Amino acid sequence: MIDYSVLRELALSSRLESLNEIEALTLELKAQFNLSDEQEANMLVVLSEAVSNAIVHGNRFHPGRKVLLNCWQEEGRLMFSVTDEGDGFDPTRVADPTAPENLMKPTGRGIFLMRKLADEVTFSEGGRKVTLAFRI
Repeated sequence: MIDYSVLRELALSSRLESLNEIEALTLELKAQFNLSDEQEANMLVVLSEAVSNAIVHGNRFHPGRKVLLNCWQEEGRLMFSVTDEGDGFDPTRVADPTAPENLMKPTGRGIFLMRKLADEVTFSEGGRKVTLAFRI
C-alpha cells in the first residue's frame, strides 16, 4: 500500500531558532515509526543541515521569507522536502569538502553530510528545494 499523505507540514521562520522544531519532529517520527537511534540521529543531522542551508544561504535570514518542510511516507520510506524562497543555486558547483584545499574551511559540509546520511538526496526548483528519503 502506498501512502502519499503528508504527515507533517511546517512553515519555519528564517531564524536559526527554527532548528529546534526539527529535533521535536524527529523525536515524534522516532516514536511513530519505531526508528532506531541511528535512524533518528541521521534524520536530525540531515534535516538540520537542509533547513539551516535554506535559512542561511537560501533565505539569507530574511524575516519575511519562510522555509517549508513537508514530511510524508512513501513505499517504505520517510520522505522530506525542504524549500526556501531564495534565488536557488547549482548543487553541482558546490566544492568537495574532503578536497585538501577545503579541509580547513569552516563551511561547505552540509550537502556532503546530507548525501552520506540520507538514502536519497534530490535538488529541484533551481536548487531552492531538496527532497530527502530515508528507508524505514
